[in-house]
Amino acid sequence: MSTNSGGIHLQDLETKQGPEGITRFSKEQAAYYAEKEREERIRALKVPYEDARVRELLRGFGEPVTYFAEDAGSRRERLLNWMLERSYEGQEDILMATVQGDEEDEDEDHETYSEGSQELLEARRKIALYSLEKAKLRLEKERKEFEVPVPEKILSARSAADHFRKVDAMGSQVGGERPMSIIRFCQDGNKFATGSWSGQVKVWDTKDLSQVRLYRGHTDKVSGLDWHPGCTAWDETSENVCLATGAADNSVCLWNGKQSTPISRLDGHLARVLRVAFHPSGNYLASGSFDTTWRLWDVATETELLMQEGHAEGIFSVAWQPDGSLLSSGGMDAIGRVWDVRSGKSVMVLDDHIRHIVSMDWAPNGYQLATASADDTVKVWDLRKVSLSQSIPAHSSLVSDVRYVQSENAVLLLSSGYDGCVKIWNPTTGALVKNLVGHEEKVMSVDGHGDRLLSSGFDRTIKLWHP
Repeated sequence: MSTNSGGIHLQDLETKQGPEGITRFSKEQAAYYAEKEREERIRALKVPYEDARVRELLRGFGEPVTYFAEDAGSRRERLLNWMLERSYEGQEDILMATVQGDEEDEDEDHETYSEGSQELLEARRKIALYSLEKAKLRLEKERKEFEVPVPEKILSARSAADHFRKVDAMGSQVGGERPMSIIRFCQDGNKFATGSWSGQVKVWDTKDLSQVRLYRGHTDKVSGLDWHPGCTAWDETSENVCLATGAADNSVCLWNGKQSTPISRLDGHLARVLRVAFHPSGNYLASGSFDTTWRLWDVATETELLMQEGHAEGIFSVAWQPDGSLLSSGGMDAIGRVWDVRSGKSVMVLDDHIRHIVSMDWAPNGYQLATASADDTVKVWDLRKVSLSQSIPAHSSLVSDVRYVQSENAVLLLSSGYDGCVKIWNPTTGALVKNLVGHEEKVMSVDGHGDRLLSSGFDRTIKLWHP
């Protein structure tokens, strides 16, 4: 009798017949239900992430604490597989009691803390100093803007909206053989980069949509991409880090302008990496993964400083607040969180979406955060009030990306959706400024620089939009 890893007998399922003698389950269906059962068992086991606790459990179960050249991620995976096998043998109650024994007296919502490294402490200090200076400059700018008369601000916003209503498709290019999952402008707007399901990362010239560099290093779908803040202009001779990418091969890659292969590969995630985001200082990198954690990396030393839990399911998006003091994360559990990276605490929970959060972006003012979800909405949150300030029924299908764009006169909000549309919004009123239609299938990503917009889609194309 054949079985799969989920413990369901395929032969039994295949021979079950309905009243008319028709097979009720196909092999694909059986595999699907087996995988679902496996995922439920893994969630129920709640295998710890702390390496010290993993070692303690392995020792308690009579298993080798570590193998030669085995890292923390592999050790946890070995423990998970060992416990999973025992759960299929009917020992899940004993296993769960062992894993959760030291937590049974704690409140379900109680936050626990573990001691960090000296390197993490030093990073928190540097981030605090950096963010204080950035916040000071931002507030000075806001004070000057506050002095501008209100009628002048209204006229400026109307002018920007009128300008963006003239936006239309100015160019289109086939980006590759697979869907184009993410697109991002370089700092100066003259170049942009794309990631695709083929695992390729490409740099393009914005002016004529010509390819200037092909990066190879990932072996699976690229979903995350971000430019280094110090890379103000792409230089093909530079040996400094200019890009970071995350992919379904569980890795994060760092790239420079000079070579077409990764200058570094950051390994540690146990599942697909969905998004990566550089800290505004450029010294640190955050990555979110389906292993339910986001991680903080030191770019210079290429080491992991922090592995942060807090989501019940995979993390789809991470984004840094402009000052660099806060980081937001959103996941498959439909929950978003705002973290104070200086202290490690969760300071706000975003719990108004009813389906998973796919994308996030911070407004230049530093206190507004936009989230895009599979519930077809974009929501804007106000950190000053610690509450939801606006809900926009943005698309008729999943909202795949959301981005703030700073134009000459105002800040506007961009969104892309699986309904094939790119939309421009007034973030203050929630009013639709322009609906851009041009992709033949789902739009997977959008970005803006000045009054130029870029979008990439499931139809494998890149489109440039401009008034």
